[in-house]
Amino acid sequence: ERQRLAEELRLEEEVRAKLEAEEAEAAARAAVDAAAEEEEEREAALRGGGLEPPSCVAFLNLECLSTAMERRLAEGWGVPVVDRFSVILRIFQARATTQTAGRQLELARLRYERARLVDPDASHSQQRGATGKLSGPGETQRERLTN
Repeated sequence: ERQRLAEELRLEEEVRAKLEAEEAEAAARAAVDAAAEEEEEREAALRGGGLEPPSCVAFLNLECLSTAMERRLAEGWGVPVVDRFSVILRIFQARATTQTAGRQLELARLRYERARLVDPDASHSQQRGATGKLSGPGETQRERLTN
């Protein structure tokens, strides 16, 4: 009788150990699946926000690059060039959850891009006057943007 009870106890412990191992394995699988799903959601959010990450980017830890410098570096290196302000805007845009935050970010982005506008006729828009006049009838680029 003792042998039979000992055998039953041993079998019960084996079953319990197998169940615990299966539960641990299932929990590990669930954690891996959750991490993969979270990564997919993050990538989808980047793509949905127009932030498809390029395979290679040059980041310069400068507050703000001039438009000409950014364009020359991008052409020379053959990869997009971003400055600190641009990276910060992208991070906040990816994480904005409220409409107010989205509007504030859009306003900041538009102000940032306004300073980077390139007018192909900019050299012709201002005419220098002669005979003592400092400037001619042309508008400055900034005046046209504010009107």
